Amino acid sequence: MELQFRNHTPIANKWLIVLSGINKLAKDKQGKKLYEQHHFHIPKSWLTVRWTRTLIKQTIAYLSLSDSKGQLGVIPLNKLSSTIGCSIRTVVNNNKVLESLELIKVNSLWGNLVSIELKDYKENFLDLYPDKSDRKQHHGAEILSEEEVPHYSKTGYTTIKREAIFDLFKINNVNELRMACRALYIYEKEVNVGGNETAHITYQDLKGILPKYFAFKANIKKAFSVLKSLFSIQPLEKEDIAETLLTNQKATPSLIEKLKSPFIIMFSVRDDKDSRHIHKREYIEGGIVLDSFCFETKIKPIPEIQQQSLIFEFGLETVRRAIRNMLTIFNDGYTEERSKLVDGLDFKPIQTLRNYMKQYQGGHIA
Repeated sequence: MELQFRNHTPIANKWLIVLSGINKLAKDKQGKKLYEQHHFHIPKSWLTVRWTRTLIKQTIAYLSLSDSKGQLGVIPLNKLSSTIGCSIRTVVNNNKVLESLELIKVNSLWGNLVSIELKDYKENFLDLYPDKSDRKQHHGAEILSEEEVPHYSKTGYTTIKREAIFDLFKINNVNELRMACRALYIYEKEVNVGGNETAHITYQDLKGILPKYFAFKANIKKAFSVLKSLFSIQPLEKEDIAETLLTNQKATPSLIEKLKSPFIIMFSVRDDKDSRHIHKREYIEGGIVLDSFCFETKIKPIPEIQQQSLIFEFGLETVRRAIRNMLTIFNDGYTEERSKLVDGLDFKPIQTLRNYMKQYQGGHIA
């Protein structure tokens, strides 16, 4: 049994704050002190535990393994422990920590198999709440599930590409892992929401979350070099900071604060791992692929929201492979035997497509 990670993993900004550590030196857009725990509505209990390297990775893994309702299904603990680089005992102990925080529900099955559910998934992990008003939805909220009930986000969320998740799993130093989580939050804030071409993480951003023994320029630069598979990075110092920032951005209070930093890391998520950028392209191509699938199988067009949800969860190439497998079986026409053969394929995207065929059938093939 293989672990099936999502194509794009949504994660609330507040979780990137928790996993990176509260920044005691944080400031808002006006340059005033910002209390991150209160600003992001982070429960105090979440900050009472020690977020170890494996606990951070395991939390990220659960988010990436869940569906849009927070259901992970059956998880083999040996596979999970191998993926995040620890023992099964550590995974079990981490589960107890997350259960004590009332974040997950674990049911032991047999051997190393368990079923896991993320409790209050949308509220706890995506910071999304049902919206009965005319409030404008947060950017991207419409693709997280096929439900018609609109949701709004209190403090925002980002999405992380599957390949970027695997990069996080490869990080062996907890401080480097925390820096990566903080960088993903800053990238969401400054690039995806702020509209800048690149993001900038200052010495103050990192000094406020890192232990004193680690918060030195040489250590930080070395740590970011480890993260180069995920980020494109350019360190800036002295006059380079002012020249670069004042050329590309407006002189806001937050920018003035950045100019005070002794050094800055200018960075961006690599193009092949930039979730927001990639899923825009995937949606366009995926729509064409799925419309063609509907035509060939003689079913009614799948609604756009369901097309987006399918591509968002599994990825364009995975959906293409599932369609090829199904059409190969049905290539010579529909029979009960072929229908049962498709139903028996143990490949989640195929089962999702099969459900669509049954739901939107307009011809005999379904």
